[in-house]
Amino acid sequence: MVAVGVRGTGQPNGAREGWSAQRTDALLGAALGTLERADHQRWASLYVRGLIGTRGRKTISRIAAAGGFGEAAQSLHHFVSKSPWDWGRMRGAAARWLDEEIAPRAWVVDGLVIPKSGEHSVGVSRGFVPESGRILNHQSAYGVWLANGALSVPVNWELVLRGDWRSDTVKRRKAAVPEHATRDEPGGVVVRLVEELRDRWGLPPRPVVMDAGELPVAPLVTALQERGLPFLIGVDPRTPLRDPAPAPARGAGRNRVLGAGALVNRFRGLRVAVRWHTPSGGQGASLALRTPVALPDHTPGAEALVAVGEWRRTRDLSPRVWLSNLTGADAGASVRLGHLIGQVAEESETTLVDRGVRDFEGRSYPGWHHHTTLVGLAHAVGALDEGGPFNRAGKVTLRSA
Repeated sequence: MVAVGVRGTGQPNGAREGWSAQRTDALLGAALGTLERADHQRWASLYVRGLIGTRGRKTISRIAAAGGFGEAAQSLHHFVSKSPWDWGRMRGAAARWLDEEIAPRAWVVDGLVIPKSGEHSVGVSRGFVPESGRILNHQSAYGVWLANGALSVPVNWELVLRGDWRSDTVKRRKAAVPEHATRDEPGGVVVRLVEELRDRWGLPPRPVVMDAGELPVAPLVTALQERGLPFLIGVDPRTPLRDPAPAPARGAGRNRVLGAGALVNRFRGLRVAVRWHTPSGGQGASLALRTPVALPDHTPGAEALVAVGEWRRTRDLSPRVWLSNLTGADAGASVRLGHLIGQVAEESETTLVDRGVRDFEGRSYPGWHHHTTLVGLAHAVGALDEGGPFNRAGKVTLRSA
């Protein structure tokens, strides 16, 4: 195994830093211990620490130089882009350790867009990117995060392959895309990612929390229901939903399809005050309610669903709406789960980008997965050790042990 230290401007100076170092060492031991070769463990450790300590764009040369191994950049590139190590084993080991350590409240799914200047990196397609309002060459991916309200860490990733990347065998072969790799629609990619946490890695199921975005809601909900996964999905207020109660129970004309926002607004008189905490420790309050709903093609005996509406102001007529099968959760608990989406999105666009999630220079499918696996590990190390020695400026030192 490889021991890792940091040579920098500060030294551990208290119980908290000692505790942080123990936690990060334990996480790295669990994750890097899945690599059978000692040299692979050393390269992985160097890469993780370089992602944390390198300023600016995380190129291979900068990462190698940050660890004092500038002459070994080619070897580091080979380890990330071409070595046949199993990223799934490393992700699973890290996820199991993190699940026990941080006790996540949810598995939050977050989309990731990676702009690319060229067309040859795996999964690159040209299309409109809503976040930028432009047509770009880009990769699209999803990540699954473990989130507890105070801490969130990404543990699983997958690219969305579109167009020729699904069918062109020559193109797939050049990028080393394995035959079994995804040809799913984006919703299928999401379901497979979260299913892997439970079925392959053995994590206890947590609510799958996400914004549907451009994904068709009904197929996504049905797929999660069929797999017995709990979920809370943010939906557009125009998403069609049905009030499942018979007309006499809710009033004439109630058992019909309405937009999700209009449906929850019908019951706004039943709203209750809910309170929640921000990741920074602040507090907030809003109004919320939950009401039974069904998909438009609802059939008798289908799993019960609820819509959860949240209003930030009393007279607000544009509620945020989530669709969920957590029928036993009250409105406040559901809203607090839904707010994890924003927490993860903010971390994805700030800390995760700083860790280099968009900086992979290679073109291969295994290389992309190796890179994102190590980025996720660097993010977790940084989160566990915030303010500690591993987040200070300094060079990485590797010691054989």
